[in-house]
Amino acid sequence: MAKDGRTCTIVGGGISGLIGATILQRSGMRVVVLDKGRGIGGRLATRRLTDEKYGEGIFDYGAQYFTVKDARYREWVDEWLARDIVTPWSEGFCSHEERFKLTGIPMYCGRESNRSIGKYLANSLDVRSGTRVVEIQWLDSHWSVKTENGESYESDLLLMTPPVPQILELFENSDIRIDEHHLEHLRNVRYHRCIAVLLLLKGPSRIVAPGGVWMNGEPISWIADNHIKGISPDGIALTVYMGANYSLENWDTPAEEIIETVMKNADQWIGAGVANYHVHRWKYSQAVDVYGESFLHIRQPGDMILAGDGFTGGRLESAAISGIEAAGYIVSQ
Repeated sequence: MAKDGRTCTIVGGGISGLIGATILQRSGMRVVVLDKGRGIGGRLATRRLTDEKYGEGIFDYGAQYFTVKDARYREWVDEWLARDIVTPWSEGFCSHEERFKLTGIPMYCGRESNRSIGKYLANSLDVRSGTRVVEIQWLDSHWSVKTENGESYESDLLLMTPPVPQILELFENSDIRIDEHHLEHLRNVRYHRCIAVLLLLKGPSRIVAPGGVWMNGEPISWIADNHIKGISPDGIALTVYMGANYSLENWDTPAEEIIETVMKNADQWIGAGVANYHVHRWKYSQAVDVYGESFLHIRQPGDMILAGDGFTGGRLESAAISGIEAAGYIVSQ
């Protein structure tokens, strides 16, 4: 049990939930993190594709890199650097016009993969992956969180970090009523969609070091060569991100047709043939119309904190800051 007896159930195992859970646990609170995904980390997502002849490709297919501006987030990144969890990647990438664009801002990535950041944060926590929450109930003095597999978790507090539309859907399914003013603002939170295409190539790509290309936005916004990036040593693994407009308009387009679009518009960068591929559809890829505050404290029917990138913005750092501020607020209260 926690030193002060307080408990918190955290729904969502992205960077907001994991950092928030770490802060709460360090303060002496007992926490459990529930996440519906098979792998922890949310947008810190990594996948493998294999081919008998062309090897195994390792793909970062959520966030490709992150930057650091806030001193509070810098403390976390400095720890990851010291423990060799992350590494500087570059301060710029090639443009679609084949010109190197230098930003002067260090961009970081996971040493082994971006998923390794989530694994590192989860290592000291009680994390239940593959656990989908289907209902939350306030039982006079505590929350009861019910999962798809019939389990129930009880706690004094809830910290909710999924995309805002998923939180609102859970509220509706659970018959949770909140203040209309808050509800209106939450309904206005909007996300871009993104189709991510993973290509295991039969040979080297034409992308040059450090391994990324900023495209012109539509139909392709970004391409990364994970082999050059350093996380896919045994396979040429390209991650291709389709633009927001293309992703919205082609959300239900068959994977084969999406691959044809990629090959047509990125042939100069791909070069080699494709040995294997996978298409992943991020419905809540990047928050663009956000709540505008780092988190929201809901007091009725019980204490519940809402946080995540839907409150502060689509950058990985923004999501982290939301978790940092939400957890700091809980500790201070």
